[in-house]
Amino acid sequence: MRKHRLLYTGLIIIFLVSPFLFPLFFKHQPLEVGSPVHIPSTNDSFAKVNARRYSMPLHSHSFAGKLVVTWLPINHGYRVELTDTLDRTVDELLFTKPIFRLCKGDIDRDGNEDILLGIVKKTRFDPVDKKRLSIFFVDSSRLRPLFLCSRTIHELVDFAAANGKPGIIYTIEKISDGRYVFGTYSWCGFGLSFKGYLKNYSSLSECTRRLARETF
Repeated sequence: MRKHRLLYTGLIIIFLVSPFLFPLFFKHQPLEVGSPVHIPSTNDSFAKVNARRYSMPLHSHSFAGKLVVTWLPINHGYRVELTDTLDRTVDELLFTKPIFRLCKGDIDRDGNEDILLGIVKKTRFDPVDKKRLSIFFVDSSRLRPLFLCSRTIHELVDFAAANGKPGIIYTIEKISDGRYVFGTYSWCGFGLSFKGYLKNYSSLSECTRRLARETF
């Protein structure tokens, strides 16, 4: 009986302290906020709330609220929640793969803010975990896929919606010889159309500075 009491006591202690132990045993996968070289603090940027939870204001003709992203330490995934003005969750998506980028912009040029998610994942035709771009929109308080980009022309490194230019997305891509290029894609009604590369850069830091200037 004494052994049983000790066992129960031990289980209760583990249950009480487990929320504090998770950060020690599970390495946090940080979500990139804004540009790697410039973190904007305006309402139209992606604002960091704390080490494991992020919030971004979201507005459209039929919806006003926030997009909240929470890191899930158990499976190293993320929960993406759509919340209304009363902080009630109206829809959510669960991702078991890392999210490396989150931003917003009017991609399909309908006057509403769309959600751009950078997810490391496989696809049907490319069974290797790589950085991919996915675009979602809000429809009747629900998150719907607008466009799931399986790949860019070269290896995707980073991206962001162009500031003040609806329908335009800028990318940083790595080509086979190790150089980086700054790409432009435009919404064409059913997906993204490649428009061209602006310049070859010698380093990733040059590309990230250009991305910050063009998107924030």
